[in-house]
Parts: sequence; structure tokens; C-alpha cells
Amino acid sequence: MIAIFEPWLKASHRYTSAYLANSQSTGDDLSAFLSKYEIDRSVGVISLAQAPLFRDDEDEAATRKADGAPQSVERVSMPTPQRIRVLQTHPYVLCVGTLEARKNIWKIAQSWQRLANIDGLSLPRLVFAGQPGWMIRDFERMMDATGYLSGWIETVERASDAELDALYKNCLFTIKASYYEGWGLPIGESLAYGKTAVVSQTSSMPEVGGNMVEYCDPNSIDSIVAACRKLIDDPGHRKTLEARISAASLRQWGSVADDLLAALDAHVAETPRSDMQTPVLS
Repeated sequence: MIAIFEPWLKASHRYTSAYLANSQSTGDDLSAFLSKYEIDRSVGVISLAQAPLFRDDEDEAATRKADGAPQSVERVSMPTPQRIRVLQTHPYVLCVGTLEARKNIWKIAQSWQRLANIDGLSLPRLVFAGQPGWMIRDFERMMDATGYLSGWIETVERASDAELDALYKNCLFTIKASYYEGWGLPIGESLAYGKTAVVSQTSSMPEVGGNMVEYCDPNSIDSIVAACRKLIDDPGHRKTLEARISAASLRQWGSVADDLLAALDAHVAETPRSDMQTPVLS
């Protein structure tokens, strides 16, 4: 993957007058990459949103145009799908994202195995929701060999938006212990549903989680276990983080769109037409 992506990125300056990154962390990494190859291009940052999958009717007033006409937005009230209703018979923690190695699902599963062996801990199930990816053989072998940790782990493959909506609404908290993210949409989605999370203290993820989540070192099972146990064992701490979420002004997709348009308008105004090149596709 790197062997394909890096040469493409290195050559992209030939038809790029500026770059936009979706987080400060990603922007810093891109700037370092361009500097390494002495590529002189600006890198702006447009952070993504901390927004739910759907808008509901209560959001209508906030989505009206200046003239009072309603915006065209998706507001959906959907029934809970059957396979999700089954999961809701027991408390659970939700992990959303492609089931692949870089999402750290192996260490997350090992952490749950360790939590399951702690006497007296009222352990929720762990629900992975996402499409199967690559380099997950060890994870699959562990699930097969242990019967999904004797039922403590569940997977919801290729979850629909309606299923994810129900999963977010009814979980205790979420977990995003990836090694690296460009932004971390599931963290923002979790916050939008009022749910705190266990989040890696790396790359862009602290930009999304702020002071509303519990952080962990994704390279340390001990750290992941400690962060999860704190949210499981200490409802008061969980409620404190949820209160911070309720008080926060979470970033919406409308703001992302406004910032993107403003950045594009400013760049076009500053860039002579002669400096703009048409990419050559081959």
C-alpha cells in the first residue's frame, strides 16, 4: 500500500497548487512529507465533524436557510433492526470501523479477554461493527478458538446506517484504539450521540475527543484495559465525561462545508490562473 501511495503523493504537486488536510495532525504529517522532498506547497486544515449519522426533527430549526426555507437534509426515524435488538439484551461497548490490523482490533480483543478474567467486574459485551478488512487472520483465529470469547465479543459485519444509529444510541461507550487516524469519524459520531469513548492518544484522535473521552496508548494492552475498566467500573466518571459532551459545541457538517468553500474561494482569489495546471491522467 505504501509503495503505491507514496510515489503518487510525491508526484501530486505537479497538478496541485495547495493541499487541504482533515486534521491538524494529518496536516503536520503532510507538511513534513512535502518538506522532505522540498515540495513548496501550502497545507491548510479543515477539521471534519463531530456529528450523528442522521438528523432528527429537533434539528429542523437549526437547518433552515436565512429566508426561512428548509434545507434539504436527511432526518430519519428508523426502527431498530432485528439483529441489533438481540444485542441490546445485554450492556455493550461499541467499536466502529473496518475490521483490519491498523484499527488495532487484535489488541482490543486481547484487552477484553483480560477484562473478562477480572473477578467482580460487571463486564459488558464488546461489539465490533464494520466491514472485514485485511491482515486479521490472528483476530479471526482467536474468535474461532475462543467462541468469540465465550460470547463476550460480537461482530456486526457491514452494518447499515440504521443499525449503526441503533448501536450508538444504546451502547455504554465506544472504543477507538487505532494506531493512526486521519481524523476519526466514529469518535465524533460517538460524541454526537452523547457517548464517551476510549480513544488512542495518537495522531488526530485527541483533536476529535478533546476532554470528553478517556485516552489510552494503543500499543499497550495494559493501557487499553485500564481505560476501559475506568469507564466500566466508574459510572460517575462516565457521567462526568457525558456531561462535558452535553455542554460542548460539537462541530457540524455545515461548518465543515462553510470552511471548505471559504478556503477554496480564498485560494482561487490568491492563485494566478497561469499557476493552475490540469492533471494528466494515465
